[in-house]
Amino acid sequence: MKKTRACKECGEPTTNKVYCSRKCQATGVGKDKTVPRVETSCTFCGKKYKAKQWELDNGKKKYCSRKCKDTHQKELYSNDGNPAYGTQKTQEWKDWNSKRMKSLWKENSHRELVSLGQERYVRENGYWPGTDENANKKRRKTCLNKYGVPHNWMCPEIRAKCDETTLKRHGLTSVEIMLSAQCATNITNIETILSGALHTMGMEFKHSHYLYYNDNKNYRIYDFYIPGFNLLIEADGDYWHGNPMYFSSYTETQQINMANDEFKNQLAAEQGYNLLRFWETDIKADDFSNKLLHELKSYGKEG
Repeated sequence: MKKTRACKECGEPTTNKVYCSRKCQATGVGKDKTVPRVETSCTFCGKKYKAKQWELDNGKKKYCSRKCKDTHQKELYSNDGNPAYGTQKTQEWKDWNSKRMKSLWKENSHRELVSLGQERYVRENGYWPGTDENANKKRRKTCLNKYGVPHNWMCPEIRAKCDETTLKRHGLTSVEIMLSAQCATNITNIETILSGALHTMGMEFKHSHYLYYNDNKNYRIYDFYIPGFNLLIEADGDYWHGNPMYFSSYTETQQINMANDEFKNQLAAEQGYNLLRFWETDIKADDFSNKLLHELKSYGKEG
């Protein structure tokens, strides 16, 4: 049950935070603007500014700007200044939080919000969150201090612990899981869109198609295969595969993926397959179904 409190303007009971209605809010805010201000100093930079007395009395107006507040609190809450620093969580809390996060990530709305936020970050900054050189240096430094290696995946103890979990759950090591499409529980959102478009067209296709080479010792996995057209389709994420529409220089990860894409192009051609690639931007466009249909027509009708 929501907590009931008195409206700041008329005194009537309400479950809202301050006012019971927009009318009371408009009246109250109008009065609030006439409240005299007093001069005070910013807690962080010392700059003089004016604030309402009740805000100062309640500790609500300590800074002259949001920038000063964020900068100061970032300093205050670092390391042992953080109330959560060094605290130990109970196993009961860890289990509860794990269950809560798993449930949250099952919601399409939550995954879409995260995806949109990441895409906006890439457009504004030109790289994926946490993949810039400063972040990589910080990660390497942390891993060296904590594990003695530049990447935690190079630590035998961590690999063994991870393999213990994956072997118990899937009967495979962590590396085997990454290499095996059969153990993949989800496909990317752009693959889902592409798959839906193919379904709508009534197209017979296969997801995750293997092409072997080097006397069948090695292989590459392609996103989709349409047997009737002998056609492979790849859905390329704008960031991970370095869409030139957004990037003029590339990270190490992007360069590795781009080299792998070129190898897959050559492998498909050598084995007599047709190959289509679509960028994430194109797949998410409103007219993608029409574009896909147009591209498929060039391969003839399904035999």
